[in-house]
Amino acid sequence: IISIKQALEYEKQILELDSRGKPLMTLYLNNDIPLDDLYNFKKYPQMIGIKYYPKSATTNSQDGISHIQNVFHILDVMEKNEIPLLVHGESIRTHVDIFHREKIFLKEELTTIIKNFPKLKVILEHISTKEAVDFVLEHNLYATITPHHMILDRNDIFKNGINPHLYCLPILKKMEDKEALKNAAISGKKNFFLGTDSAPHIEANKLSCCGCAGIFNSPVAIEIITEIFEEN
Repeated sequence: IISIKQALEYEKQILELDSRGKPLMTLYLNNDIPLDDLYNFKKYPQMIGIKYYPKSATTNSQDGISHIQNVFHILDVMEKNEIPLLVHGESIRTHVDIFHREKIFLKEELTTIIKNFPKLKVILEHISTKEAVDFVLEHNLYATITPHHMILDRNDIFKNGINPHLYCLPILKKMEDKEALKNAAISGKKNFFLGTDSAPHIEANKLSCCGCAGIFNSPVAIEIITEIFEEN
């Protein structure tokens, strides 16, 4: 979905299935986004930002961006028109350890973005490391935190055998990362807010020899957050 016309059609399809809510719509960062749509973005209150997926970094990112410099012209218009960039922050460089993808992305790619577009509003989605918490605060960015990254760490993936339902991207990190995320969430700082990051897959695709990434937590997300705040 790379045009407002497509987004509005998608919104219509959602509302036909369930009219109780007000869907918030985004575009998919792509070389072919019409620049006119960016200039008219604020005319549509349901349009809240543009999603940036590094190519092949996560689910449905096959049409993402290989080199961020290729879309600098789009980021320039976004910055001038105050359109938020919503980022899946993982490096797609070959041979980067899966547990270090977020850290490398912050150091290389995100640093390049904020250096070239200092007034662009950036929201890092589903952060998973202490480095990300520190980076967000240092540069006064914004970030979402998922329930599962606050209550699980990488040990849980392998507890009593492999647990495929706990495989997600960004992958679960160390215990100290989990604590840093929880402390950020309960800190009251405006930089951090909730992102459930629910990824539903049919069981056959999750429990297979090449299982899909994602933790479907929508049914229990609010209860988990409530419990975290109650305990702290």
